[in-house]
Amino acid sequence: MLIPTLVHDNFFTNLEEVITYAKQLEYLPNKDGRWPGKRTLPLHEINNDLFISVTNKITKLLWPSVSENISYSAYSMFQSIPKEYVNAGWVHQDVETLTAIIYLSKHTECGTSIFECKNFNTVKNTEKKKDIYLNNDFKNENKYLKENNDNFTETISIKSRQNRIVIFDSKQMHAAHKFIEKDINEDRLTLITFFTDIYGPGVKWHGPECGRN
Repeated sequence: MLIPTLVHDNFFTNLEEVITYAKQLEYLPNKDGRWPGKRTLPLHEINNDLFISVTNKITKLLWPSVSENISYSAYSMFQSIPKEYVNAGWVHQDVETLTAIIYLSKHTECGTSIFECKNFNTVKNTEKKKDIYLNNDFKNENKYLKENNDNFTETISIKSRQNRIVIFDSKQMHAAHKFIEKDINEDRLTLITFFTDIYGPGVKWHGPECGRN
């Protein structure tokens, strides 16, 4: 693990402006069914100023003393997940280096958990998940979801809170708690950012540094 899991509240100082902007954008489903709901085009393609502001703030949270000298490759997308996604999220890992999720809707029970593997048989039923998400057919999802998620033990649980950001190592197994909440009619709205490369003078990775004598 390169970085510890970090949670920070009140990320945006102009939260309502960001939410209003996000709701004006076009959202598209994934053609491969790799994730639930819909996402916008990458933020750097449609609002590069906002993209730079978000990614710079994230690097400041992790490396405040050297953030001005950090270079990185990253991409961000707003994601909207409607109420027909009635089950929990599938435990999975991302292929990037660092994942950051900013909760924008008013849900408080639709956060994120970090998991560890119980054994070497890790992710299961990936193709089933893709079929379910492509066809929006959740009738038998619980069966295949349980077969996958039972391979993992929850180690960290982070509640969703509007304007909260959670940052974690992308290789950490993780999943959304759920996507719907009683008495909340809006879609679960987040801004997700993935960093693929981060480098620069003074950038040190927390995990390896902690292990040094």
